Amino acid sequence: MADETQARVPTPDPALRRLDRFVGRWSMEGHLVGSDEITVRGETTFRWLPGGFFLEQQASIDFLGLQIESQELIGYDPETGTFPSTVFSNLSPSPLPYRWEVDDDTLKISVSHGLLDATFTGAFEKDGDGFRGGWRPAPGADEKINVPYDIGGRRPLSRVLRHASRDDLAQPRVGHRLQPGLFLDHAVDQHGHRGLAERPGPGRRVRQDRAEGEDVAGR
Repeated sequence: MADETQARVPTPDPALRRLDRFVGRWSMEGHLVGSDEITVRGETTFRWLPGGFFLEQQASIDFLGLQIESQELIGYDPETGTFPSTVFSNLSPSPLPYRWEVDDDTLKISVSHGLLDATFTGAFEKDGDGFRGGWRPAPGADEKINVPYDIGGRRPLSRVLRHASRDDLAQPRVGHRLQPGLFLDHAVDQHGHRGLAERPGPGRRVRQDRAEGEDVAGR
């Protein structure tokens, strides 16, 4: 009976693995189209919910002085091969539907709901620890609401580095497990500073400390 029940338990679609590269924290910076002044700053964090069917994004962004706080749940639609999502924001009384398309190193996010009608098109950098792209309004969409801007993200150097001892810095604990699914690895931030960053998966593991719990996605 137990075996029959276990056989009926659904498992995540393998296509969801395309979202693995987002897991972790990202430092975000952006600017309006036609300007080099950084007017968009913030941080976003991705993690798998238990079961591995949905990727959660928690974002905190300062957009031209307007603070945006949001939670997004991203799933998978096998009929379209895309990743529909639902965004809950401090700026909207109702959930907002988005749709993600992830293919190799490219990313497309679109929304067409009410006055919102825009698409983000971007790509990952070669090291996989950064991406850049831009939001553009659809033809005829109100640009006061669908503001065109470019934005990029990098995995920030871990706060562990700033609190590490001199001995720790001399022999960094690459592969040290910080939280389920994340490890420390060598990285370079957007300013060229070297240090340690959080990455999904083991990376170039030298030593992995034991940690309570396993990856919530069961990987």
